[in-house]
Amino acid sequence: MKTIILLGKLLLLTSILMTTLHAQIPNPGFEDWTDSEPDGWFTTNFPPLMVNVTQTSNSHSGNWAVRGEVIEFMFPIPPYLSTGSLTSPGFPISQKFNRISGYYQFSPVADDHFLISAAMGITTPSDTTIIGSGAIAIGDPVSEYTLFSFDIIYFLPGEPNWANITISITDTSCATPGHIGSTMLV
Repeated sequence: MKTIILLGKLLLLTSILMTTLHAQIPNPGFEDWTDSEPDGWFTTNFPPLMVNVTQTSNSHSGNWAVRGEVIEFMFPIPPYLSTGSLTSPGFPISQKFNRISGYYQFSPVADDHFLISAAMGITTPSDTTIIGSGAIAIGDPVSEYTLFSFDIIYFLPGEPNWANITISITDTSCATPGHIGSTMLV
């Protein structure tokens, strides 16, 4: 009987830990970095040739934030961050999130916009089906940390078990991928 109770407690503890582990954006405050990359995210960095996503101590809270800048590398290269890795984007989740929020600063050139998007999906060993998404594009300059927030709209039924968040700068006129010198802090 004691073995069954102990196994039950262990199962409950494991369930709680797994829910906690899968309920949050990886490295949400950009506090943890390895080899000049934010842990849990991949970027457009290609050192030593091109680095446009960097760690900065100019943070909203905590010690660090991420800084992205449109740089020239034969043509303008905007910063891009995405959760996960290049071969396995996204991260596991265990609930249906309805809103994404965070803090940013933005210094645009021309008609560049700060863009954050999120996709929520159901991932199986053979496929991922996106069941909800949301995004925000911000064009106004912001020199102090400001809250951004946007809703996730679900257009298919089901409970997501996977999410992917991307952060970038984009040129809304589509004339260039971005204008050299536009910067963002998140």
